[in-house]
Amino acid sequence: MMRHIEPKGADWLAGGNRHELAVERIYAAAAELILERGFQRISVDEVAERAGCSRATLYRYVGGKKAIQDGVISRAVEAVALEVSAAVEPLEGEQRVVEAVLA
Repeated sequence: MMRHIEPKGADWLAGGNRHELAVERIYAAAAELILERGFQRISVDEVAERAGCSRATLYRYVGGKKAIQDGVISRAVEAVALEVSAAVEPLEGEQRVVEAVLA
């Protein structure tokens, strides 16, 4: 997965809703690290570094390690639900159920 790196000194929270931008960037960084090493082997400091923010910014916008875990899991579940929903949308009855399980 290729990450977008801003030039040194660039404000990655500029140009939009600061809270949403920070939260999404932090969760994306955390998800990458979790995929690479597993949840137990990452730290808040590593997530902050990967996200390009300070530990204080991470805590301000997301919270601690448990909140990071909950947010990453929640976003993954939502992504799966959207995929399943799209896959079964045109189907009906038993075919819809079978496709939902397979999706």
